[in-house]
Amino acid sequence: MTPPDSSAAALSFPVPATVAPAVAPAEGQLLPFSSGRYAIPPEEMRAFSKIGEAERERVNLLLRFFAQMEAGGVVATSERLGKQMLAVRGYKASNLRASYYKWLRGGWQALPRRHANGAEGLAPDFVQLLRAQMENNARSMKQAMNVIRRDWMLGREVAGYGTWHAWFAERHPTDDLPTVCPGYPAGWSDSNLYTLQGVKAQRALKTRGLAGAKQHLPSMVREPGKLLPLQLVVIDDFRIDQLCFYWDPATGRRCICQMTGVAAMDVATRRIIGLILKPRLADDEGKKQSITRAEVRLLLYGVLRDYGVPAHGMTILAENAAAAVTTELELTFKNLFGGKVAVARTGVIDHAAITGGFRETGGKPWLKGWIESFFNLMHNVAAGVLPGQIGATYDRSHPDHGDKLRMTERLIGLGRNDAQLSDAQLSEARLPFKSPAELCDAYLKIFQWIEERTDHELLGFEKVIEWRRSEIELWHPYEAIAALTTPEQLAVIVRDRMQSPRERWAALWPRVQCAAADAAVLMMLLLTPKKAVLKSARITFEHAGVGYTWLTDPRGELAQGVRDGTELLVYFDPTRPDHGHVCTLTGRALGEVKRLGKVDLTDLAAISDAEKTIAAHIESHLAEVRARPLHAEESRRLLADAEHNAGLVAEAAAEGLRNRACLARTLTRTLKPEDQGDTAAAHHIATAEELRRAQARTAAALQGAGNLDATALF
Repeated sequence: MTPPDSSAAALSFPVPATVAPAVAPAEGQLLPFSSGRYAIPPEEMRAFSKIGEAERERVNLLLRFFAQMEAGGVVATSERLGKQMLAVRGYKASNLRASYYKWLRGGWQALPRRHANGAEGLAPDFVQLLRAQMENNARSMKQAMNVIRRDWMLGREVAGYGTWHAWFAERHPTDDLPTVCPGYPAGWSDSNLYTLQGVKAQRALKTRGLAGAKQHLPSMVREPGKLLPLQLVVIDDFRIDQLCFYWDPATGRRCICQMTGVAAMDVATRRIIGLILKPRLADDEGKKQSITRAEVRLLLYGVLRDYGVPAHGMTILAENAAAAVTTELELTFKNLFGGKVAVARTGVIDHAAITGGFRETGGKPWLKGWIESFFNLMHNVAAGVLPGQIGATYDRSHPDHGDKLRMTERLIGLGRNDAQLSDAQLSEARLPFKSPAELCDAYLKIFQWIEERTDHELLGFEKVIEWRRSEIELWHPYEAIAALTTPEQLAVIVRDRMQSPRERWAALWPRVQCAAADAAVLMMLLLTPKKAVLKSARITFEHAGVGYTWLTDPRGELAQGVRDGTELLVYFDPTRPDHGHVCTLTGRALGEVKRLGKVDLTDLAAISDAEKTIAAHIESHLAEVRARPLHAEESRRLLADAEHNAGLVAEAAAEGLRNRACLARTLTRTLKPEDQGDTAAAHHIATAEELRRAQARTAAALQGAGNLDATALF
């Protein structure tokens, strides 16, 4: 096929489509080859269509040029075409010759510019290295590129390319190796490397974690429209963005602190059905207090006390952080309410981190997004006007916040450089921060406003249609329009709006059947449950860094009917831990236990009670040991052996006394004090005295044993 004319007039026309038109082309218009060496084979048209329209036009134009270059000489024709295309970037004579040789080696597939599709023009290993560097740098992708370029200039090996020395030697085998790096490989420009970055989800996973990548990943929409009130209750803790002035006249304590709280939300209606707010004070060690598990139990106690236990059941969705429901409390709900109150948990991040062997920590706040969005609305829409605002971040705090803080600290402080106001004077002071009670009242009004709003897009809520006759009239429910005449109905103003949370609660609550919880059962929620193991009639565990040991009653059901090593639940009050209530993990009550703890040495009554308790346990153990048949038989045998040995000892003692008595009588007859002197007389007196004592002991022993008359021996 004869190549078309490539005059300057022809080149001024735009590049045509890839398929020849059915009609004759205009004069001078360039058309693609439909067949032959310079055409795209039909079986490759599918791949050709994927490279983009601009690249398809460029490839067709290059194929026209290659036909002219082969017909008129590669070098000469490329120089002529390069001058003609001087105003078009990328068509210099050297570029045309380079593209021609690529085409000879790899066909038309070697002609498209790979930077248009990112990674296609570079080594795959290099692309993976670049993306890893970009993902390791949380602030700048340009810095990640410069890390690779720095290694290249220093002669270090770069994945996919090796070192610049080997790269240069491979491409310029006849040239001497330069003393410094001559530059970067083709495709390492900023504009091209930027296109190689991984997708946003992958980079966010590495730099910000799973929580930061959630917006780029698929998510599930949980539709709460069919829920009934109390069917799903989510609890979460929060902090308010205002500082408060805390003053306790009873203790004299004064401080400026934040307030923290925990709330329970009914998901079906988005109403707050339980709330606890308290100042976030610092303890003796300077650690700021947060929500405790006792306060979580108090919150749930209040919800069940005020609303009861629904017949359709209640699920409490909690996290594993501050507002957590312990395993013991979950067992308590199951045992006390017969499975009507269950606990679900949001869980923690369980996906391994990308590199380094470390794991990402943290919870999954999106699983309780209903209450998180409520807090977000509270902070950003309603509570920002309250005094003492801290701000979400440091740069968003009020410019005079520091001055207000210093002024208040000087007024309430009791140090040498402070104002040292008395309690009476302090009650009259005008401070820029509210008291905890004032902030509590303000937030209750904020919650009321949030529950009455209608300008929302909450899932599961219905639309309400209302009407009125004029702008000065209140809105009426749509059902009331039936009382109007037809002309009046046609003249009314109609609007539709979303239900408010309070309206949805009022609409759904009549469909709920709740049973009031027994007061004695609810009181168990106010005690601290601890899981422990029975060992040697003792129950031992640790709570809040304090060890507790409880002794079981040796005559009670716990000691008689529970095997050693059984897991139990103990309910106690940490403020008065003298007694505790014990039950099995299935909820069967086993009675009370008494704590065995430290006893004041000055409290004699307490010492006596503790000794009696310990003695009772020792006696119970001894009695149980003695009652075993083997031990009883062994005891009887030992007693018989002791009696036998006592008889032998008595006989030996009697025989010895007889011998000594005979010796004493012989000495009495033969020994004369006047012949033996003073020493002999003293010995005689001592022997006689010893003899009398021995006679008395022997007589008492023999009479006690029921033997023969002792006087017969003497």
